[in-house]
Amino acid sequence: MTSKFDSDGLWLNEYASNEKLSDVYFKRATGALPEMESSKAVAKLIASRMRPDERVLDVGCGSAHYLRSLRREISFGFNYVGVDYHDMFLNKARRAWSDEPTASFRLGSAFDLPTSDGEFDIVMCNNLIMHLPSLEAPMGELIRSSRRLVVIRTLVGNRSFRIQEVFNSDWYFDTDVSSSDEFTRDGSPRAYSFSNIYSEAYFTAIIKRHAPAARIEYIVDDQFESAAIESSAKNEKLHSATQIIGGKQVMGYIMCPYQFIVIDLSG
Repeated sequence: MTSKFDSDGLWLNEYASNEKLSDVYFKRATGALPEMESSKAVAKLIASRMRPDERVLDVGCGSAHYLRSLRREISFGFNYVGVDYHDMFLNKARRAWSDEPTASFRLGSAFDLPTSDGEFDIVMCNNLIMHLPSLEAPMGELIRSSRRLVVIRTLVGNRSFRIQEVFNSDWYFDTDVSSSDEFTRDGSPRAYSFSNIYSEAYFTAIIKRHAPAARIEYIVDDQFESAAIESSAKNEKLHSATQIIGGKQVMGYIMCPYQFIVIDLSG
C-alpha cells in the first residue's frame, strides 16, 4: 500500500480518515477542549488589523476551531467562510457552528479554491502550507481570493528543507506498510506526510510573482504558553502534536520555526 494522494498530490491519510483528529478539532471549536495557542495568536494578529463587517476566509479550516478564537478576540461583527478538502471536518464544522448565521462552509482544495477574485477582505491559512507538496499554486490562490490581507501560519526559516515523515504500521494507525518495507527499491517512502520548511526568500519570491506591490511581514510565533501546548499534547495524544523542548516548538525530531506571514495587498 502507498500513501493516499489525490490528483494535486494532497496527502489523504490522517486528514481524510482520522476520526480522532476530527473529534479533537470539533471539541476545540465547541469549547470542550481549550483553544490552541496558535489560534489565540492568529486571532490577536487579525483582530489588530481587521475592520467591522469584513469577510474572512479560513483555508484548511478543519472544524472551524480557529473561529472560536476569532469570535472571542474580535468585538465587532464579521463574516466567516471556512474551506476544507475533507467532508468529515466540514460536517463537524457545520454542527459546531449551526447557530452561527454569519459562518458558512465550502468544500475545496487549496490548489483551486472555490472563490471569486478578491471575494474576501482577509484570507487566513494556518498549519496547512507545510503539509502540501508545493507552494506556487496554493500561494497564488490565497492571494487571488483576498482583497486586502493574507495571513499564513507555517514553517519559515533562512533555508529550505524538504521533510517527509515516513509511516509504518508499528505506530501509525492508517497504513498497512510494515516497518521492514517503508521504502520502495528506488528509495521512495511508501506512506508519508510532508512537514516542509521554506526559506523566507523563497516565500517572498513567490508572493511577489503573484502580487508585485504587496507588503510582506514575517512575525515569529513566540506568543504561546508552553504549559498549554504540553498539556494538549498529553491529553489529545495525536501523533503529530507539538511539544516544547528548550522553549522551542518541536514535532517528533523536527524543530518547528513557526512564523506568521502577513501579506498586505491594499497598496
